[in-house]
Amino acid sequence: MEDILSYEVVHVEESDELVGIGKKLMEQAGLRPRDALYIASAAADKADYFITCDDKVRNKKVKIVEVLGYGLNVMTPVEYIKKRGGG
Repeated sequence: MEDILSYEVVHVEESDELVGIGKKLMEQAGLRPRDALYIASAAADKADYFITCDDKVRNKKVKIVEVLGYGLNVMTPVEYIKKRGGG
């Protein structure tokens, strides 16, 4: 299995675009403000995965992908490890 700790960490600066994506996620996907900004930050750098244990977020993954316009994989840590071949 790949070393999970070797993945890239990217600092995303606040921007009008980021806030705009967050607002769209709040309005159209029904996300809480904090969750919307976390996901907007991931989307700003076109992340492949958004890992969360929050069922409220995971249950909205179809709507999140619709709003973002690309296939961000929203999943639990266990789902991620299984997908990556570690379980």
